[in-house]
Amino acid sequence: MIQDPWTLLAPEAAAFLEHLKSLNAPHTEDIPIAVARMNYEKASRTLGGIPVSMARIEDRVLSSATNKDGIPVRIYWSTLEQDQPLLMFIHGGGWNVGSINTHDTVCRRIAKETGCIIVSIEYRLAPEHPYPAGLEDVQAAYQWCLLNAESLGADSTKVAVGGDSAGGNLTASLMSLLIEKNERLPDFHVLMYPCIDLSLSSESINTYAKNFFISKSTLEYFVKNYTQGQSVNDWKISPLLSPYFDKYPPAIMLTTECDPLHDESMQYKDKLTQAGVAVSQKVAKGTFHAYMQFTDIMPKHTDESYTWLSLEMKKLWSK
Repeated sequence: MIQDPWTLLAPEAAAFLEHLKSLNAPHTEDIPIAVARMNYEKASRTLGGIPVSMARIEDRVLSSATNKDGIPVRIYWSTLEQDQPLLMFIHGGGWNVGSINTHDTVCRRIAKETGCIIVSIEYRLAPEHPYPAGLEDVQAAYQWCLLNAESLGADSTKVAVGGDSAGGNLTASLMSLLIEKNERLPDFHVLMYPCIDLSLSSESINTYAKNFFISKSTLEYFVKNYTQGQSVNDWKISPLLSPYFDKYPPAIMLTTECDPLHDESMQYKDKLTQAGVAVSQKVAKGTFHAYMQFTDIMPKHTDESYTWLSLEMKKLWSK
């Protein structure tokens, strides 16, 4: 047990979290979900830094057999060169908040530094659309990416999937679903501080339960809205319980040090490694959950992490 986890924070991270604490704002679970979504959009826009310029950006709505409204996506081209790799990106936000807008600066940065096309998807959110709605949208969008990669200017043989937090959860669940259905797997999957054990029972959940950007009580609220009575022991909901780890594609994992979700990220890495799957992991020291969205708060740490992420992705795509 860490005696005082606050001392692990980088100075700029501690200052930011102290400021948040001083605001004494209501927790996400204590305000209307529409307000929580608006707050997240505003914070991402305000603290995400200057958006990196792209050669082209296009918003589309994909048709879906399970989603009558279709699936909004935003496609990023950092260059108009042909045969770029393609990453399907799944945003975080606890399955309750978040959008293609909240992760716009993240996708721009990854596209620019990695030299890939990104298809960022906006899946249905809880509580209006609990599990399995979001996962169904992710499946449909992935199939669309495979079928349409070439028309986007991508190399159809180089496709990966990744996401942060709840997006990491949906990424990991998608791997097992594809294996179960004997469908094509991506070249690799990218997990940024994922939420992959919805029992919320790891030690770090309690170590970082309060004041580390996302609280245990908020996580419990998100999980309750997302599952709505479904068992958290279902591996489609808690992919840490997947029976298919030995068949997973390689993983790139960015893990935050001062994060309630730290331990489950480490457990996921261990399970993959024990199953013989190649894993590249960076534990970002002194950082808090979702820090990659806040470049204005932690420029040095986010720069290092984006550079590491892009190098690891390039490495795997060059094999």
